[in-house]
Amino acid sequence: MNIFLMVLTCLNIILVLGLSFTVFLRVKEKKEDQRITKGLQLLQHKIAILQDLSDKADEQVQRLVHMLDTKSNELRRTTNDATVAMTKMQNQVQAQQALAAAAPLVTSPATTTNNNSNNNINLDEFNQFIQALNMQNEKTKPVLVAQNNLPQDFVITNPEPTPTVEAGPKIRPFEFKRVIR
Repeated sequence: MNIFLMVLTCLNIILVLGLSFTVFLRVKEKKEDQRITKGLQLLQHKIAILQDLSDKADEQVQRLVHMLDTKSNELRRTTNDATVAMTKMQNQVQAQQALAAAAPLVTSPATTTNNNSNNNINLDEFNQFIQALNMQNEKTKPVLVAQNNLPQDFVITNPEPTPTVEAGPKIRPFEFKRVIR
């Protein structure tokens, strides 16, 4: 009997140790679960904030693209109108020069020379202004290319301006090309 009591006591001790060990493990699991759930909640909150920011950025990009498209269309229309007006002015000047050269004038030669020189001066000043604008544009293109900061509608085929020898100044119209990515 003595042995029986000893075995029974050992079994009771093992049982109590086993129960206390399982209770200890369950308490420890609850503490870890609370940290994990709090971490998951924070992560979900941060993901929601990032999604909101992404949506706002997408909306801003869409508005900016729409605004750029409308501004480029307005600029294209304005340059087309300016080109048409310029060609009309050039045609009128050429017609006046042709009439002045073809028709003999009864007035004194001093007044004809003065009128022709005023027209030539005005045309020369305008051509010089256009050349200055084109030269400034050519100067800024390599800087913008180096910074990779060109607007989306500009395509540069040759960043270096090539010198050309011509009798008079030549006015080149702007060409806008849409870059599709």
